[in-house]
Amino acid sequence: MIAKFKGTCAVCRKPVNVGDEIGWSRRERGRVYHAACIERETPASPSAPVASPAPVLDPEQLLQALASLLKNSAVVSTVESSVECEPAESDYDSTVESKPAPAAKTTVVSKHRKLDTNAAWYEVLSAILPVSNRVLLVGPPSSGKSTTAMLSAETKHRLTMTETTSREDLIGMFHLIDGETRWIDGPVTVAMRNGDAVLIDEIDRYSPECASLLYSLIDDKPHVSLPTGEFVEASDGYKVIMTTNESVETLPVAVQDRIEVIIVASTPHEAAIADMPDAGRDVCMRYYKVQPVRALKLAPTVRRMRTFYRLLKNGIPNEVAANLVFGAQGAQEVLSALTSAEGN
Repeated sequence: MIAKFKGTCAVCRKPVNVGDEIGWSRRERGRVYHAACIERETPASPSAPVASPAPVLDPEQLLQALASLLKNSAVVSTVESSVECEPAESDYDSTVESKPAPAAKTTVVSKHRKLDTNAAWYEVLSAILPVSNRVLLVGPPSSGKSTTAMLSAETKHRLTMTETTSREDLIGMFHLIDGETRWIDGPVTVAMRNGDAVLIDEIDRYSPECASLLYSLIDDKPHVSLPTGEFVEASDGYKVIMTTNESVETLPVAVQDRIEVIIVASTPHEAAIADMPDAGRDVCMRYYKVQPVRALKLAPTVRRMRTFYRLLKNGIPNEVAANLVFGAQGAQEVLSALTSAEGN
């Protein structure tokens, strides 16, 4: 069949471009191959040529590859009646007639396959960003949390918390410019005014000075009072994406409760290891997969229950939504309790 979307060949790891002749496996969750590469999925004969190593990408190419991958796998809001389970043949072959769209209903729909509990964390992030305003990414260094967040949210507002971070670093400060004292907004204030997303790295390392301010920045109705006397309320579209390498339990309970969704980014983004040979990728992924991941158990507070039902309303499957809101361990208890309550 003919490719209608860009992607990456599952065999040679080289780009698949629109118009290329490809093979596609529904059984293997949508893996795409160049037509010439399909035979290489079976054991090669003694005379078969050895595959050349994957090309080495420089940092700029790697960033472009990551942006392209996110764009192709993004989850978008569209008119549909349910979450799309798997790519239809018409996604890759223009000769297959598309079925007419069902009755209109706004949901979040995956372009490629159903969002399930086995979906990669960066696919989950793309899926929930349109319907969640306070997201925490938890995972080891080098998993691509910050880069993926900035590309997924299309934002340039970013800051890193440290023990010495001041309120001014977040909301802004007075500057002496041409002999005049002028107020200059900080990254969070700019994001609030413009309705943008802002990335806050190392959220668990915030200073005591920023503790109370943080509550208002990630509140249900985010706001900030500036030293100028101005009261700024966040415009529609304002989101806070936070990252941490530590456990969620290091955050105060009040901060935990304000976080709507927690995503465990325990393995590297596939674009981050795309320039490695197959053996290198396997070794790297095995290292991350054996690292302990603590199962979270978060209580069904008012905020979390509201978030859970909002995700369901926007097409996120029950189990996925529960894991994101209550943690892997808490999800099972909440879903069991809901099932019991609905049965009674």
